[in-house]
Amino acid sequence: GVITDADLILTAYRRWGTDCPKYLVGDFTFAIWDPREQHLFCARDQIGVRPFYYAHRPGRGFAFATEIKALFAAGYASDTLDERRIALQLLNRAEDADGTIYADVRRLQPAHSMIVRQDGRVTTSRYWSLDSEYEVRFASDDDYAEQFRELFEAAVRCRLRAIHQPGVMLSGGLDSSSVACVARDLIRDAGGPRLDTFTAFFPDLSSEEKKVGDETRYVRDIERQGHVNAQFIPMSGVTPLLDIERLLWHSDQPFYVRNTYIDVLANQ
Repeated sequence: GVITDADLILTAYRRWGTDCPKYLVGDFTFAIWDPREQHLFCARDQIGVRPFYYAHRPGRGFAFATEIKALFAAGYASDTLDERRIALQLLNRAEDADGTIYADVRRLQPAHSMIVRQDGRVTTSRYWSLDSEYEVRFASDDDYAEQFRELFEAAVRCRLRAIHQPGVMLSGGLDSSSVACVARDLIRDAGGPRLDTFTAFFPDLSSEEKKVGDETRYVRDIERQGHVNAQFIPMSGVTPLLDIERLLWHSDQPFYVRNTYIDVLANQ
């Protein structure tokens, strides 16, 4: 039978308790009510791909969601701005890593777990951190390459587990092309449908600009290899200020990376 994500995470929690996030691979965010311990256990993946926002109102309750707007809708948070947080964001500083631009809304940091007890106490802890001194040694360059490929395939494979058919934002650059090709091969070998890829391109670029900034030719190369449904989204006239209200609605907060608007608009 099919093992759901809920089954998998609950089994991991029964086996390892609050240490279970250490053994999970891929992107996740979850919350589990433990009736024996009488606490709510929450966790977010190591990189923080999946969001986890929460509002703690002592005496009233605790609410969490993957989108800030859900906390507003539930009445657990207001849209009162945190001016200090906004100032830090303008300065490109992250001293308050668990804060948001809203005074009532916090976020669980990547690689962190949290326990919420019935008496209102909330404690967070880091369950993973990058070990910069850890070394891996093999006998040859081929062994290093083989180990890298195994890890890379495992990283892509675990992210193909989804409710809907997965897709890839494909710029044509080395990183997204590598992800797309491995995902395509894994899906094809499993007898799955063609992989959907989405490429934003700028048809109004000059010939000189296209030589530097247009990588759609590399996407076409991948498309010719087969088992890919390549979709090209023209971005003529698109700017960060175009439809800014909708962009902010989807992102919940202002975004740091200047070209994030391309990803959001290309996926609409």
